[in-house]
Amino acid sequence: MKTKKTILIIFLIISLVGFLTTSTLANEIRVAHDESADPDNASHALMLTIQAFLETTTDIEVEIFPDGVLGDETATVEQLQDGDIHIAQLSMGGLGYFYDRGTALNTPFVYILPDMELVEYKYQGNTEWMQNFFAEIEEEVGIVPFSMFIRGGPSHISTANRPINSLEDFQGFTFRAMDESQVAFFESLGASGEVIPFEELYTALQTGIVDGQRNPIHLFLDQSLDEVQDYIMDPPFVFGNSILVASPDWYYNLSEEDRDAVDFAVERGIDVAHGVSRRGIEKNREAARERGVEFVEVSQENFEEIMNAVEEGMMDWAYERYGDEWTMELMEEMRRLADMF
Repeated sequence: MKTKKTILIIFLIISLVGFLTTSTLANEIRVAHDESADPDNASHALMLTIQAFLETTTDIEVEIFPDGVLGDETATVEQLQDGDIHIAQLSMGGLGYFYDRGTALNTPFVYILPDMELVEYKYQGNTEWMQNFFAEIEEEVGIVPFSMFIRGGPSHISTANRPINSLEDFQGFTFRAMDESQVAFFESLGASGEVIPFEELYTALQTGIVDGQRNPIHLFLDQSLDEVQDYIMDPPFVFGNSILVASPDWYYNLSEEDRDAVDFAVERGIDVAHGVSRRGIEKNREAARERGVEFVEVSQENFEEIMNAVEEGMMDWAYERYGDEWTMELMEEMRRLADMF
């Protein structure tokens, strides 16, 4: 009899521990990004804001995994789909491996928008076009898009050995490309592009596999590219961007109250990320100068020639890649937004 009671007690204890563990795990979430754990980094500042708000106002506990420690972007998407990561930041180029049209928002011809404020407005799903775009991502990839956001300001081209001052100067260079859209981008300038994972960028530049690259200056500094690059071209081409996404299994199983809290935390986090990006632009430029990198100011005439070549080449690429109808819809949306401001 005593033995039976002992077994029953042990069973109840195991059941209770299992219940408490499951309950605790249900309130713990993993959020991930691939940049440094620096509060002055837009991606990390975003995640810190989400963490602070949720842990203050809900029972949700947030653990942040920076620096891509949970895997590359392909692994991150797969973990989002499986519910092992709950919220993550992805580059649009990385998302493009799962949703081809995502790459289009990483191309220069989209940036006829005149200023950062307007790009921020577009990114946050404030238009019907962007809402449909996010819905397509959710349907095709199986992740929930919250918003796109500007990550660290505009992207610049950098090179080693010799600077770029004109369209002709691109000839003979091979640049690291994130995806096929960037290969087309560099080819439109008369250069070559080679798709190389971001994790291999430094080594590719160090060993001379490629001569240059295109990224926001904060990433240039974060990856110590000043050690393998001598020049940064001014002005920049595009805004560095990312998209914040969630696991559908987790997000749609939240209580309405917790889901509202998550949505609000994300909105505040995006605002903080944009503020960090704005403040960091000149700070990062000065830091690059202090590390010995030279900014090469391209004349307005030469830059217009460069941009005309980019627009012609990239539009041809987009029509072939996405078809006339969708590409024209995208361009009409960008022009409509540009006319609003």
